[in-house]
Amino acid sequence: MIAHRRRRHLSFNLSTFCTDLLLVNLFSPSLLFVLFGSIVTGSRYMTDQGIAHETLWDLWRNIMGLGLIAIGLLFIAYVQLLRIKKIK
Repeated sequence: MIAHRRRRHLSFNLSTFCTDLLLVNLFSPSLLFVLFGSIVTGSRYMTDQGIAHETLWDLWRNIMGLGLIAIGLLFIAYVQLLRIKKIK
């Protein structure tokens, strides 16, 4: 099908976490759709894309990754707010 494969290691790529989270939620294994003239299940499509979806941890890994990125960005914003000059 589609030759795109992603690495399986834990990386902090925001777009990867977002798209994987949406695809795991939307493409249930029982979902059938037509892709390039052939009928494909949601499970087969995610397997072809290299998206882990077999266990519940695969879903929570994406949620945890997005949460860690959000906490990191909030911390950086807090540090930047501490660095600005205060108006007296």
